[in-house]
Amino acid sequence: METPTVLASSKAPRSLFGKVFDVLSGFGLATITMLLLGILTWLATLEQIDNGLYPTLEKYFDHKSFYLLPEINGKTVPFPLPGGYYVCAILLLNLILGGIIRIRKGPKHIGNLISHFGIIFADRWRHFSSFL
Repeated sequence: METPTVLASSKAPRSLFGKVFDVLSGFGLATITMLLLGILTWLATLEQIDNGLYPTLEKYFDHKSFYLLPEINGKTVPFPLPGGYYVCAILLLNLILGGIIRIRKGPKHIGNLISHFGIIFADRWRHFSSFL
């Protein structure tokens, strides 16, 4: 008896755009951005004790701060973190690409779509309400 030969994967290789789309819409990127936002929020809460609310919000979540060095009890932590504004922008892009475009659609998945639309709407409403 002859043994059947195993053929290589019949999938065509992904283009660069497809690979970038996979990374930007993936669950791993969403997890990393949510963890970063949790860490930024926790450190900003600790820093508010010494610096106050508005200077801390400006330091951690303003569009001018591309990266930051957190301070705890007046001591700088030598671990640079990305600014919260840009982490939120990446999470928004991930929600749009992964949660709206790539997600399965159908009556069984309507709750998932509603939750993703709600998070995107809440984030955008926060941005536009600052102009009112």
